[in-house]
Amino acid sequence: MSSSPSATSATPSKQAPSKPAPSNPCNLEHTLVLVKPDGVERGLVGEVLTRIERKGYVISDMRLVTPSAALAQAHYAEHSARPFFGELVDYLCSGRVLAVVVEGERVVKGMRVLNGATDPTVASPGTIRGDLACQRDGISMYNVVHGSDSRVSAKREIALWFPEHQGSCDSGDESVLPTEEATD
Repeated sequence: MSSSPSATSATPSKQAPSKPAPSNPCNLEHTLVLVKPDGVERGLVGEVLTRIERKGYVISDMRLVTPSAALAQAHYAEHSARPFFGELVDYLCSGRVLAVVVEGERVVKGMRVLNGATDPTVASPGTIRGDLACQRDGISMYNVVHGSDSRVSAKREIALWFPEHQGSCDSGDESVLPTEEATD
């Protein structure tokens, strides 16, 4: 007589692990990442996006644009009194830029780490700038990407590049992350 397992068998059943309920997108942080003209020109868009997604972040919106001087000036407004402001604006307007809204838990700080130091000559290997950026003509602004330095900056920058997102999710925390003196 063959025995078949009964419903009261002591053998544990294998069930697929339950997935967590989807989180409210307004509970996640959002940040702006720009693949700057040097990154677009060198064909690094796919590599940058792949690194963002491999980190587990979600690309919630993106667009390829050639920024106007007004947009570049508004984007870098906090640097307007600095001697390199004009160069920053000219550079950002010099070609196409991929603007990306990235979301995830602690994404502002996480993207700052993933991007690496602003100065590509000291950016750690394994970071976007450490692996992909290079100085050109002695100018370190050719560092492939820009990342918001705080939740407040992210909210302001996303509203500039994606006006339709303005007010969609208030980032709340007003803190600024420690950042280096150089621009990004």
